[in-house]
Amino acid sequence: MEMLSDYIMQEEADSRMALFDSSETMSQQEVMESLGITDADLDDIEVEIE
Repeated sequence: MEMLSDYIMQEEADSRMALFDSSETMSQQEVMESLGITDADLDDIEVEIE
């Protein structure tokens, strides 16, 4: 069953990547600038990733 799930996820990833256009992406810095966020704004933020 896991192999079937992996296959379905791979097919989905392949179909999404077929439509990927790198000219439509933004860097982290561009996103932060568009939202008015600076590095200093994030200095006191703690993030826990599980």
